[in-house]
Amino acid sequence: MRYCFLALTLLVSALAIPAPASAEREHYVIDTRGAHAFIQFRIPHMGFSWLYGRFNDFEGEFVYDSQDPSKSSVNVTVQTEPPASPST
Repeated sequence: MRYCFLALTLLVSALAIPAPASAEREHYVIDTRGAHAFIQFRIPHMGFSWLYGRFNDFEGEFVYDSQDPSKSSVNVTVQTEPPASPST
């Protein structure tokens, strides 16, 4: 089954807890404990509507390099078993 991730909502100042880093690179951990972040997806249902769902169990971090944005990175691990249930 193919999941289309709609949103991995990350607002750096509101959703992440800064960790110690060098002056050029900023390291953040995604705040999943405070329910500030979520991963939502949608899949087509017979071409007429969309089925929405979300993953509740995940963790991640990202690094932002203001001097060289090409060195920035995102690392997210999503627990996909059991399958996420549709939102209601």
